[in-house]
Amino acid sequence: WSQLEDLTLGIKGPWIRPSRVTLKGLIPLLAQCPLLKTLGIVIDATVDDDTLQTRPGRGIYNTKITSLEVGSSRIQNPVNVAAFLSDILPCITNIKVW
Repeated sequence: WSQLEDLTLGIKGPWIRPSRVTLKGLIPLLAQCPLLKTLGIVIDATVDDDTLQTRPGRGIYNTKITSLEVGSSRIQNPVNVAAFLSDILPCITNIKVW
């Protein structure tokens, strides 16, 4: 895992069940895959306000990923999601949806 550079999982949906992968679940992925450059994954992009009281990534982030593909991910609060992603993926310039 530590050498993984590209990861794309199930972004071409649609899926009957919503993804159970959360934004918080991306943190251990980024910690275990520091060389990751490409990420495509459907996520449950629910972020509560309490999560944003501190840095959600707790110091874990990836500056190599500049584009994120999230397929048909559900996003309830785009401002909270953007704040979360800016902490863990600060160099993102593009988010692709399906």
